[in-house]
Amino acid sequence: MSRAEMSVEELLPHRGRMKLVDEIIEVDEERALTRSTVTDLWPFFDGKTVNALVLIELVAQTAGISNSWGGNQKAR
Repeated sequence: MSRAEMSVEELLPHRGRMKLVDEIIEVDEERALTRSTVTDLWPFFDGKTVNALVLIELVAQTAGISNSWGGNQKAR
C-alpha cells in the first residue's frame, strides 16, 4: 500500500457531521486504511457509545476513499 496523496475532502463528498474519516493512512487499488476519532459531532453518539449504523457508514466511507483514489489514479 502507498501513502495517500489526496485528502479525505478530495475523495469524498461528505462534510460536517457526516464526514467520519479524519485521515487516510494508506490506500491502493484494493484497500484503504483510515483513521477516525469519535467526537460529539458524530451522528448517533450519545456521549458513551456509537450506534452500529455509524460504524457501517465509516466502513462505507473508507471503501469510497479506496474507490475514488483508484479512479483518480486511472485518470492520471
